[in-house]
Amino acid sequence: QGNHMSHYRNADLAELVRSGGSFSRVLAEFPTDAGAPSTTPGARLGAIIRSLTAAGAPDSDIAAVTGTLDEHAGDRSPVLRFLLVADGAVVLDEFLSNVPLQADEASFGPLPDVTALLRHRQAMVPYIVLEASAEGGRIRTYLAGGVHPDSDQRIAGETEWIHKTHGGGLSHARYAHHTEEIWKRNETELADTVNQLVERNHVRLLVVTGDPHVVDLVSNALSIRAQAILVTLASDTIASGSSAGELDVTLEENLQRIIRETQADAVGRSAVQHGAANSSTDQRLQPVVHELQQAEVDTLLLDLEALGSHTLLALDGAPWIASVPTETFGAPVLEVSSAARVLTRAAIATDADVIFVDHDSLPGHAGAATIHR
Repeated sequence: QGNHMSHYRNADLAELVRSGGSFSRVLAEFPTDAGAPSTTPGARLGAIIRSLTAAGAPDSDIAAVTGTLDEHAGDRSPVLRFLLVADGAVVLDEFLSNVPLQADEASFGPLPDVTALLRHRQAMVPYIVLEASAEGGRIRTYLAGGVHPDSDQRIAGETEWIHKTHGGGLSHARYAHHTEEIWKRNETELADTVNQLVERNHVRLLVVTGDPHVVDLVSNALSIRAQAILVTLASDTIASGSSAGELDVTLEENLQRIIRETQADAVGRSAVQHGAANSSTDQRLQPVVHELQQAEVDTLLLDLEALGSHTLLALDGAPWIASVPTETFGAPVLEVSSAARVLTRAAIATDADVIFVDHDSLPGHAGAATIHR
């Protein structure tokens, strides 16, 4: 595929890794947009500040965290937030979904653990919901995955004849034909708008719902690319009082399917390129490390459970990673750390995508595998 560079989803992290330095990292549930921060931090923020201080975070970082997180904003429900602070500036503040949190986390150092953030981004499937009716429709785009649409537009088509009674000597057949023509024009306009959105935004799922006849008209007017990702739901979710439950179930099932297919596709492509290896995890990490050193990796696949407690060397600059001190190519060793963290960091620094896979899904129970550029 290799075209991910133009919309590399971890470009922001790549910039941070390459700029170096140390980061204060917080993963915790706090309300968004706290407004004016309260003067006294609550118990949870207090514990986070103590952890950061103990880890050696500078006062400027702690001030930035305190100014960003406020558990007293009682009118808003908390969301899981991933916060990175460098040199007293918040460089990343992202709301995570689909990531379980056991307890608040806070750390300081050159190798922040970004696993939770990457897992969240891996589950972000861009999709569109089109609710179509004879009079037009509503298009909601969810380009960041998640539950809040990036845009919500209503398109009103022609309604001139649709609601008129067909009295006054106009034959029923002619009326019906005229109405059908208006419907077709309306649905073509809807389809054109959706086709453009699909083309521009790497959308992976399109759900069209509404009156069955209208859904058919829209579906037929969609581009080949849009039809390839189309799921139709012939029930009128626009109708007043109708439940959105069916739509939610359809969305959830299809989004999960796409995530599973993406993972299976990546595992399959890696297996085709490399074949199955039968050697210890240590030996099998060697080729992965070498490919990352040469920036040859398009996608890095990680089985965190299989990697277990293996460690690797994180380097301060290219080639970012080494298995042994004799292969650092002159770059200083920054830290000996978990293989998962060091591999992830090297992948990000070299613009490779990272996909976490289910345990034991890689050939030969490997902990890591790659897809070449």
